[in-house]
Amino acid sequence: IQRTAKAGMKTGKVAILLADGFDEAAVKAVTQAITAAGGETKVIGPRGGTVVGDSGAKVPVDFSLPTVCSVLF
Repeated sequence: IQRTAKAGMKTGKVAILLADGFDEAAVKAVTQAITAAGGETKVIGPRGGTVVGDSGAKVPVDFSLPTVCSVLF
């Protein structure tokens, strides 16, 4: 088996599972850390559209949980 993946987050894609009432500060910190490391985040929610955080901010959903495949991440 030949390893073709690059070390680090340069090509990494990370799923962030969110539901209404999520901790906005925690998600912002995690998203910034992943992005700073060169990774990409995708939001998965219980349905398409948006999810609403604990302070009322709306975050767009990239994939809905019933329709996303784990192999994408």
